[in-house]
Amino acid sequence: MIDVDVIIPTFGRPVVVNNTLRMLLNQDTQPKRVIVVNQTPGVDAAAPETLQAFQDKGLDLIWINRKTPNVMAAQNEAIYAAKSEVCLILDDDIIPPEDLVRKHLERHQDGHGWAAVGGQVWHRLPDVAIEQLSLDAPHVGTIIGQDSSVLMPDGPLFGGNWSVRREVVLALGGWDESFVGSANWQEGDLMNRMRAKGYEFVWDPDIFLIHLRAPFGGCRIPGNKSFSEWTKTANFFLYKYRYPAEKSWKEVIVSALRGGPLRREVVYSPWRWPVAWLGFLKGWWLGREKARNPIYPLREMSMKVEHIANQRPQ
Repeated sequence: MIDVDVIIPTFGRPVVVNNTLRMLLNQDTQPKRVIVVNQTPGVDAAAPETLQAFQDKGLDLIWINRKTPNVMAAQNEAIYAAKSEVCLILDDDIIPPEDLVRKHLERHQDGHGWAAVGGQVWHRLPDVAIEQLSLDAPHVGTIIGQDSSVLMPDGPLFGGNWSVRREVVLALGGWDESFVGSANWQEGDLMNRMRAKGYEFVWDPDIFLIHLRAPFGGCRIPGNKSFSEWTKTANFFLYKYRYPAEKSWKEVIVSALRGGPLRREVVYSPWRWPVAWLGFLKGWWLGREKARNPIYPLREMSMKVEHIANQRPQ
C-alpha cells in the first residue's frame, strides 16, 4: 500500500481553505499528511479549530507560508515538503467526496504504473448557492469539466483534482514557474513533458469533486490586482512557442484576448485599456522568451516549513 500526501495551494481564502481542510478529515482513506502552501498576507497558520481537528484525528498538517503568490512555485515547495510516493493536488475551494483519496490511490495501484491520475471536476455555476450542491447529484448546479464517462488514458488532467508520482515530478523539474498568475495551460505543459519521457497518465471520471469557484481570492478571480497585466496573457504564448504544433494561433490569440484586454472587467473600464493592451503585447513577448528557458530537475530549496498539526490551539 502506497501513501499519499495532499497538497493545497491557497491565496486570499483563509475561511474557505479551513473549511476544505476540515472536510478532508472525513476521507475513508486518510492521507499521510496534508500540506497547505499559504500565500495570503497576514495569515500565518490554520484556524485553531482546524488545528484541533487535525490533532484529534492524528493527521499531520504542514503549513508553508509564501510571500509572493505563484501557483507553480507553491506546488514545487509542497512537492519538496511531501514524503509520500503520491501527491494529490487540490484546489482550496472544493467539496470532496469521502472516497476521493482512496480512488486516487486505487487507480495508481491498478497495475499500469501511472505517473499521474486526473479526475472529474464539477464547477459550481455563478448563481447557485453552495447549499444547493450535493455530492449525490454533482451535476445539479454545476458545469462538467470533461464531458465523458469513460476512462481516458493520456489525459486530460485538471489542476484542481489530480495526483502525481512525486519522483516523476521531481525528475521532470517540477511545475514550470514560468507559468504565472492564473497559470493557464500549465497542466498541458506537464503532460507534454511526461509524454516526452515515456510516462503515462490517465483520467478517471469516477474520481470527482465539486469546485466551488469562490468569488474572492484565487489567481483567476476578476479584479485580482495581485498579478501584473502581462501575466493574464503570457502563459498562452509560452505554451504556443514551446509546443507550436499543438494549438492554433487562432486559439492562442483568442484565449489571450479573453484573458487579457477583452475580459469583461477591462472592456467596461476604458481607463484600463492602454495598460491592458500593453500587457497583452508584453505577455506575448515574455511568453516567447520564457518558452526558451530550460527546465532542470528540482534542486533543494530554502523555505520555511511550519509543522502545526500537533500544536495546541491558543
